[in-house]
Amino acid sequence: MTEQQLLTLIIPVSMKSTLVDVLIAYEHISGFTMTKVAGFSRQHSQYSIQEQVVGYKDFYRIEVVLNTSETRALLQHLCRFKDRYPLRYWLLPLNDAGVIDSDSDCQSLADLEQKTSKSHQQE
Repeated sequence: MTEQQLLTLIIPVSMKSTLVDVLIAYEHISGFTMTKVAGFSRQHSQYSIQEQVVGYKDFYRIEVVLNTSETRALLQHLCRFKDRYPLRYWLLPLNDAGVIDSDSDCQSLADLEQKTSKSHQQE
């Protein structure tokens, strides 16, 4: 089993189109998820007047599942944007990831659950 990580990026709204294009073109990932998020901070110096009034700044969160061996290469690839805006990121190890779209997928998950239950009972 290949070790995988979840890379989460927080990007400014102004960089959405650029980073979407970059990630879609990046050959070592098959896709990603993007959601709009509100960023709260005590450092309001980068906030517009409107953002200071409402108390947050809009960002996008991009989540990418990728092999651990590819993580550093993608981060290095994203370094070319550091002069436009600092990109926040974090990495989390994934215990499992997959797609449930068939009966065989569900059966495999049930089989795994049974094996896990038996091993816990023996402990």
